[in-house]
Amino acid sequence: MEFRNEHQMMDFVLLMGLESAVNHQIKTKSPPYVVEAHKEMIKAGLTDKEAKKKLTHTLWLCVMKMLNQENLVFPLESYESEVRRLLNEFRERNQAQKDTIAHARKQACFIKVWLKGHKTRLNREMMVPFSWSVAQLAQSVLATMHADAGHLYTVEHKDILYDCGYEMDDTMELFSREIIRNAESVRLCDIPIQANDKMIMMYDFGEGWEFEIKIESFSPIDSKLEYPYLVKGKGGGILEDNRVVFDFLIRGDEESMKEYFKQDQPITLMKKEAESNANDDFDPMLDDEEDGFDDNDFLHSFDSLDVTFFDLEDERAYLSETYETIRMMYLDMME
Repeated sequence: MEFRNEHQMMDFVLLMGLESAVNHQIKTKSPPYVVEAHKEMIKAGLTDKEAKKKLTHTLWLCVMKMLNQENLVFPLESYESEVRRLLNEFRERNQAQKDTIAHARKQACFIKVWLKGHKTRLNREMMVPFSWSVAQLAQSVLATMHADAGHLYTVEHKDILYDCGYEMDDTMELFSREIIRNAESVRLCDIPIQANDKMIMMYDFGEGWEFEIKIESFSPIDSKLEYPYLVKGKGGGILEDNRVVFDFLIRGDEESMKEYFKQDQPITLMKKEAESNANDDFDPMLDDEEDGFDDNDFLHSFDSLDVTFFDLEDERAYLSETYETIRMMYLDMME
């Protein structure tokens, strides 16, 4: 790190020392009001880093106050007063949050979801509890869109990115977001979302499935309904690991799809790639001579697919069966 002058370097050194002091106070649990303030900030949804940053800033202000005095005595009473102010602020915030959650448990969000680029072809209208986490919202979308939950996802709302919490540090470098939170630890009512808010959900960064989510309205929870509750929709769902095929089929352009794949000769290309990589086990399924599976068979394998068909009762049953499975898969990932 380069410094423009000595003052900048001294400020940096002092800041590092104060951060170390705050870490030591929390580790040794002394003074106790620092530990209490740190806990309350974590309860309020701040990350450990964010909470310690606020405490370090408070300590910094007190050190600056000391340096402006002739006797250079650290203002301990002032430090305690400022930390307790933080403590009370976040206690009040947490109490308000509890009240909000109590109210949220009685509310459901009515949302509209569609696949970007195919809004009129693949969409859903559904209801989820306002007290649910961002992760539960995302997993509801994946379930109703026929995803198999084999990939990572993110949800973005007003420049805050919520990730699925699974070793995404390297992936997050792709996003220019300063604020990243775990979707599992943030409730919809914590954000908070409001009517007409929009969220962007990315799933499978390789295929690039992008869903737009619009918060339409709120209504009382109906104890007779099973959530997530599907109201209506259009389109059958996505095709995992087959985005190109899906885009052709959802548009009903099967002839163009066949022409596209005849030019690319997918089976032949996959065979050559497997054979050229000595570390890959050659898949006998791709061996035309052994199994008789060729490019025409590849194209015909999609003949029975209908990504446009939608039956409300069937989709409600599918969502009911699939949501909990998908949720458990992501929870297992995080362990």
